[in-house]
Amino acid sequence: MKYTYKVATIFGIPLRIHLSFVLLAAYIAGVAWYQDISMAAIVLHSLFVLAIFVCVLLHELGHAAAAAYNGIKTTEIVLLPVGGVAIFGSGWVRSIQEFSIAFAGPLTNLTIAGLLFAGIEIFMPNQIQYIGIEDQLFNIGHTFFERLMWLNLVIAGFNLIPAYPLDGGLMLRALLTHFLGGEKAVFIQFWFSLVVASLFLVYSYWQRAPEYIFFAWLIYFSSRNEWAKKNPAKRCGRENKKQTL
Repeated sequence: MKYTYKVATIFGIPLRIHLSFVLLAAYIAGVAWYQDISMAAIVLHSLFVLAIFVCVLLHELGHAAAAAYNGIKTTEIVLLPVGGVAIFGSGWVRSIQEFSIAFAGPLTNLTIAGLLFAGIEIFMPNQIQYIGIEDQLFNIGHTFFERLMWLNLVIAGFNLIPAYPLDGGLMLRALLTHFLGGEKAVFIQFWFSLVVASLFLVYSYWQRAPEYIFFAWLIYFSSRNEWAKKNPAKRCGRENKKQTL
């Protein structure tokens, strides 16, 4: 992947960070300067952002562990400001393997949330604050670890949305492939992803939240490209038609 730099090797897997992380750091610094936030608050928020990406890294390592169990090599893990990507070596993967590898990521975040919940219950009983409709992501809970617990649940829940390229989309495709075959699975998944992308657009307009347009764009173009890649006959038909004109 372009504009990425290797920063470490974990269990033999190269870990790369995208250059756009510089923009994220600049954004945090700019908001802090504009709002005249204290240095202590800046440090705390920076640590929370770092903790988020540690959880994202653990999510990707969950995929890598499941892939290794199924005899599939992870060639690298890339961290982006919007999440992470585990890149696997080429090879044939059975549908049940694809399902387990995809599910391993959200399962890791659910495990982290469970461990944090147990720790809070033991050391800070009766302190967990539950999510309300009006809550914002960074305002969930009253402590660092409460917010991190809820955020892991959000990461798991978001990734379980059954739209490509999210883990839920891969899980849906694996199930459809197992019962219906590969071509039908990709076709159904594409239209299902299209519905999810449309819902993101509606939600973006309804909540005046333009960031959800990015998720709609990502889901639509990723699923469309995957459909084209998995249907070479349809793609060749289009190319032949162009050549005859």
